[in-house]
Amino acid sequence: MESRRYLQHKNDGEWAAVINAQAATTKFLQEEEKQLQALSKKFYKEELDRQIREKVSYKQQTLEELNKERQFLSAQQLAMQNFEAKKRNEDKSFQDVFSKEYSNIINEKQRKINQEREASILEEQERIRKAQFEMDHEYQKTYEGKLRFVSLQREELRKQEEEKRRQQQLKAVEKYRDKAEIEKNIKEMEAKERAYKEFYEKRLEDQERKLKNYKAIANEKEIYETEMRNKEWERIAQERAAMKEQLEKNIKEKALADMKTELDRQIEARKKEKELASLEGIRDQERARNNAKYVELQRSLENERNLRGKKELQEALEKQLIEKQSSFKTQQEMNELEKRYNMNILKKIENQNKIAFPGVPGIHTTESPLRQQFAKIYLRPGFETSQSSERAALNQSYDDARQASKSVLGNPITRKNMYYWPDPNQHNPITNPIGSNAPRILPGQRVPKGNESRSKLAIATANSIFG
Repeated sequence: MESRRYLQHKNDGEWAAVINAQAATTKFLQEEEKQLQALSKKFYKEELDRQIREKVSYKQQTLEELNKERQFLSAQQLAMQNFEAKKRNEDKSFQDVFSKEYSNIINEKQRKINQEREASILEEQERIRKAQFEMDHEYQKTYEGKLRFVSLQREELRKQEEEKRRQQQLKAVEKYRDKAEIEKNIKEMEAKERAYKEFYEKRLEDQERKLKNYKAIANEKEIYETEMRNKEWERIAQERAAMKEQLEKNIKEKALADMKTELDRQIEARKKEKELASLEGIRDQERARNNAKYVELQRSLENERNLRGKKELQEALEKQLIEKQSSFKTQQEMNELEKRYNMNILKKIENQNKIAFPGVPGIHTTESPLRQQFAKIYLRPGFETSQSSERAALNQSYDDARQASKSVLGNPITRKNMYYWPDPNQHNPITNPIGSNAPRILPGQRVPKGNESRSKLAIATANSIFG
């Protein structure tokens, strides 16, 4: 019995050492876990503070640059105003100088023009004087020539008169010589004249006979043409009379038909009026007809308006559907590009060489705690990143976000899941930095309209942090 107790006490002592060692190991692991959590929180806080400082410094730098730009713009505007004023003054002075020079040039040109005009007037007067002198000289020469010509003509006439008297004397002498010959010639001429007269009379008789025969033929032709023309005019007159008679007949028949139609219409109208007067009265029937026409017109206008509205609505819906399909297709393409870009980033991070982190000796000596926290956040069940294609964290309602947070963070804390879990709905500086080192527009990332310098995620995160 004592030996059994001794063995049991011995065994209890051995197990006590094991239990103590296990307790020490557990305590050491808990301390290391606490150190790791504190270190993660420290890194998280330092990273967030650093990015906020960078953001604030970047904002201050931006404000300083804006102030400098405003100062530069104001100075530039002032310089431009001074330059414009100086330029206006210089332009005015230049204009005055140019105006004076132009006035001098114009005066000089006017003086030269006046001198040239006076010189031309003097030249014209001299030319007129010379021309007058030449004309007087020419007239004198012409007058003297005419006088000489008249004297020569008088001399010539005197000579001609003398020659004429001499010729008359010669003719008087020769007249007696030629008298017999003249008488002979006269007889011959009379004989020729009688012969010609007989020939002429015979020719006239032949001509008169021919004319008589021609006139008879011409008169017959004219009579024939006149008869034919009269027959043609008579035929045309008969056709016109027949046409006029037919036209009058047609007009009378048409007038009779119109009169008959009008009488039938009036008879029919009177019958209808009598029937309406016997039933309800002419006024009530006319009022009812007008009301019916008005109602029909209103109905047609309403139908036309409804058809037009439906057509416009259909066109607007088709246009919206086309725009929505186009935007949805564009959004899908951008989501695919963003997903591909994020997958490439994750692959690059996974392919990076592991580094030693001696901050906590004995635990994860070949992997950084930042990498471990990064992997924990992305490998948690039910967690969707803010970089997802559907933007669930930004587009979901408050109740959905709260329910998702409870389903993820509501598990009981055990030995296995006793880690520091940051809230996924809050900003995470490790997975989504906001400092100045981050690019304004990432490749493959959608850029919202009207705010192209920052992404939608960065705007929402900045609004949630800085209010």
